[in-house]
Amino acid sequence: TALSVMSLAMGEQHDRVAECRSWLGVVRLRQGDLDAAEPLCRAALATDTGVFQLAHPATARDQHHLAEVLRARGMVAEARELAAQA
Repeated sequence: TALSVMSLAMGEQHDRVAECRSWLGVVRLRQGDLDAAEPLCRAALATDTGVFQLAHPATARDQHHLAEVLRARGMVAEARELAAQA
């Protein structure tokens, strides 16, 4: 997949790879595949938090995307917490 190629070329912890994971998580969410969406969004957030810290637009994007996934899973409290941090 394109994500695999990017990961090999840029490294797993590159911010562009995290961005790709985050948006792929949104695609999986829209497709109804929450089991695939959640780990993608969590991995993106973990990478961007390590690269940029919490006060960065990329981290806020990842928090928002993960909050959407968690809300869809019925994990409303955790989703609200993430959304508030974003």
